[in-house]
Amino acid sequence: MKRIQSEGSKTCETVGCGERSLEESLNIAEENQQLRKRIKALEKENKRPHEMNEFLKDAAAFFAAIQKYSIVQSMNSILA
Repeated sequence: MKRIQSEGSKTCETVGCGERSLEESLNIAEENQQLRKRIKALEKENKRPHEMNEFLKDAAAFFAAIQKYSIVQSMNSILA
């Protein structure tokens, strides 16, 4: 077991783990990987409301244009 720890420490020093043990470094790496996955999921989750917001802006502009056109048509028929 000592031999494995010794080799692990050398490997850890080679990759720049510093004072941490190989096990601590692996735990940190695993936690970082989980955090990256969580961030990716949250970014994907956040994208949907943003897309919906853009759709609603476009829809509001469309209906505003229709309403404006309708008012202009009504004014034209009144004046004719």
